[in-house]
Amino acid sequence: MDESLENIEIQPTKVPQAVKTLAIFAYIGNAFWAIMLVVVLVWALVAIESFGRFITQSSTERLYFEPVGLIVGMLVGLVICIVPIIGAAMMSKGKKTGFWLYLIPSLVWIILNFASGQTANIIVALITVGFTVGFATQLKHLK
Repeated sequence: MDESLENIEIQPTKVPQAVKTLAIFAYIGNAFWAIMLVVVLVWALVAIESFGRFITQSSTERLYFEPVGLIVGMLVGLVICIVPIIGAAMMSKGKKTGFWLYLIPSLVWIILNFASGQTANIIVALITVGFTVGFATQLKHLK
């Protein structure tokens, strides 16, 4: 019985270059948005009056600025940015479960960007859709 186990070779999962490349770009994109969220959060908390003027500058009515809501929103946004980085890292190591870690927050990101109705956000959502489809096409190579 020991002889048959010795003849079995364990081969590491061969991860396609497409997954590695998509993962690198996913790291860059999600890290960029996470940094932007942190910058806006710090700006809002440190210079609350300046931030409030910036927010109401483009609006015809005075907005009520709620710091607690902003903090919660930014923390949720950070989770939406960080979890896909973890998922992409898992996929670049050949783990299929990383796709689900990438997909779920990315879907939330896509919905939020489309819901905003702004052209720039819709473009960002379409880029995210492209990355998601790219990763999905490579699932057959992951374990």
